[in-house]
Amino acid sequence: MQTAGEYCETFAVLEEEETLEEVICFAGSEMVLLETGASVSIQDVRVGDNVLSADRYGRTSFSPVISVPHGHNNVKAIFHEISTTSGYQVRMSPGHIVPAGPCNFDSKGIDNTIELPLVTALQAEVGFCVYNLEGSVERIVSNRRVRGEGIYSLVTQEEMVVVGGIVASPFAFSHSVP
Repeated sequence: MQTAGEYCETFAVLEEEETLEEVICFAGSEMVLLETGASVSIQDVRVGDNVLSADRYGRTSFSPVISVPHGHNNVKAIFHEISTTSGYQVRMSPGHIVPAGPCNFDSKGIDNTIELPLVTALQAEVGFCVYNLEGSVERIVSNRRVRGEGIYSLVTQEEMVVVGGIVASPFAFSHSVP
């Protein structure tokens, strides 16, 4: 069995004559919501903190963090920055998993029984829908490559985590690792 940390291993990639790390996690600048109501950087979250999380259908609740696979780091990396119509935004590695898919349903009055497919951040197309922190779906308006610093992930008792207001898997390439 592989751990979440093993899924956050890095490998070098050359871009613009500068070596950055191609990572499999969230950027250190990303924000999560604590049960206390405070928003904190993902790099400051500790095991035992209750953070906003979600189930497979985007229904949100607070859940304790059971693993933080990375220690503090300043790894420079390339991330995909996904932004939504409401202004939610998350930076994650290209291979990071996010529930996202075609918006071929009426997002008004959604009853949280629609299961969006799991895709990588690279595959999350503009126009696809994602779950947000309110448990609703909304459209992706941009998905672009950006530079960032720090690589972090959180594993909670709930299946998904909410980072930058967007529901995402704590894993990359295969969400069924645990």
